[in-house]
Amino acid sequence: MVTSDHLSIKEVSVVLRDNDMRAELHLKPGANVALVTEELCRIRLESEGVILTPAILADITSAVETYQKDPTQPVTVTVLGRTPVAGKDGYLQWGRGFNPQHLHGGVDEEHHTIDFYQRISYVVVQPGECFLNVIPPAPGQSGVDVKGKMVEGKPGKEVEIAFGEGVDARSDGQCVANLTGILMYQGNKVWVDPSLHITEYVDFGTGNIDFDGNIVIDKGVRDCFIVKVTGHAVVHGLIEAATMDVGGDLQALGGMASKEKGHANVGGNLLARYLDNVHVMVHGDLTLEREAVNCEMEISGKINIPHGSLIGGVCHVAGESQLATLGSPSGAATILHIGSLPRHESVLKSVLDMLDRLQGEIDRLTDKLKQLEQTGGRRNAQYQEAMTELMFRQSNLRGRHTDLDNRRIALQQRMAEQTSPQLHVEKMVHFNTTLICRKQAATFDQDLPGPVVIAWDQATHGLVYRDSDGKTKTLATLAHIHPA
Repeated sequence: MVTSDHLSIKEVSVVLRDNDMRAELHLKPGANVALVTEELCRIRLESEGVILTPAILADITSAVETYQKDPTQPVTVTVLGRTPVAGKDGYLQWGRGFNPQHLHGGVDEEHHTIDFYQRISYVVVQPGECFLNVIPPAPGQSGVDVKGKMVEGKPGKEVEIAFGEGVDARSDGQCVANLTGILMYQGNKVWVDPSLHITEYVDFGTGNIDFDGNIVIDKGVRDCFIVKVTGHAVVHGLIEAATMDVGGDLQALGGMASKEKGHANVGGNLLARYLDNVHVMVHGDLTLEREAVNCEMEISGKINIPHGSLIGGVCHVAGESQLATLGSPSGAATILHIGSLPRHESVLKSVLDMLDRLQGEIDRLTDKLKQLEQTGGRRNAQYQEAMTELMFRQSNLRGRHTDLDNRRIALQQRMAEQTSPQLHVEKMVHFNTTLICRKQAATFDQDLPGPVVIAWDQATHGLVYRDSDGKTKTLATLAHIHPA
């Protein structure tokens, strides 16, 4: 039985900790061991509201026995509640190869090698592709404190994610692209950008670029890298000895210096600060802020360099050319083909060669028919069969010749429409510059001051010029005319 003497013992006390998730029964040294009983310990714990289980009662019994054997040492009984477990937070589960924060591609698993030029830092998605699963948070598991009170476990947090253009976020957590573009993930937002934006250089950090759309490159393109896009491209920095394959327009705002190793193939127009030792093919117009130096160029439209120069190299241009200066004061060998479409001219040459071969075969068959008719003799079945076969072959070849000749006519008409062999030079045409048009070449042995207009004269089938006096004169008075 517990008396007031028992209850007055200060050496037996209870402390609650951690929001009642822990209770400690302390038996401190110095108490009258006769008064330290199991019943007293139970009363002290129960007075604090602690629920006593058989296991706790067994711990109390053991503690009292230990204390009574040696009351000079403290003894503690610890009662623990069942700790609640917080739920797992929601998270993003990227599909394989779709995490925009990782590098992709360039790995040859068979040979255990990596092509770092092919390692890319962006992800292209197509309509219908599921690139991301948003995993919901898990609920928490409840616990119980030492007083028997239920303690709820905190649920996991929802992942912070917002969706923009090009993303269908479904109720089951799947995220599916609805347009072609670059998968973007910034500031907890996911969207598909139909244009690719490279904020740094195109180098080993990005890998080669192959993208169906437009691209903006904030810096430049390093040596040996390839940028291939079907749309337009804007490059703010320097393009080095790289390959630019652009389906639309290319704006090389920092210029292109390629050490004779770089290539620019542009389906639209090319606007550049300058070009230095570049292989250029432009299906539209070329406009330069400064100069083009030692370039191999084929321009299907016009050239416009109103404040700069075309120096060295070989250039073919189909349309009109507007230049400040052609050539250089030092006499750098500069060749400019005006009214020229090399690819069309190559096709035309092949067509003309084929027409000559077909006509030769037709003439040969015609001679054989004449010879067969002149032999006379009986017009037997063998004779009739030979005549029929030769006439059939001749008719077939004439049909092919007619079709090919129609193609020739259409090609020449298209070339005539697309070419305008005319050159406007505002300041100077320097010596050692050669103009070529319609297989005629004009090489300048001395400087020709501008402004001057040089063009092909259809009436005289030769190159003519018009200077500041407005009169048209043959170019032979200023340059050496010779076959191209």
